Amino acid sequence: MALLITEVIYDAHWISLILIAPQNSKYGQLTPMKNRIAVALFALLSFVIFAPSHTIAQESTEGARKVLARVQPQYPNIARTMNIQGSVRADVLVAPNGMAKSIEVKGGHPVLAQAAQDALRQWKWEPSPHETHEVVELRFKL
Repeated sequence: MALLITEVIYDAHWISLILIAPQNSKYGQLTPMKNRIAVALFALLSFVIFAPSHTIAQESTEGARKVLARVQPQYPNIARTMNIQGSVRADVLVAPNGMAKSIEVKGGHPVLAQAAQDALRQWKWEPSPHETHEVVELRFKL
């Protein structure tokens, strides 16, 4: 990613040289059409750099499948004695048959994460023609 940003900054530098170069320099001797192309490229480059990154996140989640069977997680005894509360956020890869294929914990207390994973392995989603990623948040409250 750093290499790509460096390349973009480097490419933006030559475009700015074209735009602000004096007419007697090698960069300033371009035709008006090339100047318009340079301006368009600079505008496009600015849009790509400053475009919101949330669009990528939306593409990674394929869609919310309906949950047919939920299993409540068992509150871990150690978490109860330590008064640990909170949420566990997980990305669940759901197979076409509706069963959890893999679970990746994205956030939450580690003591609560295992209980959340154990419960999510027992969840059942509606069937689908392909695998989907479902983001699930389980709340643990005393």
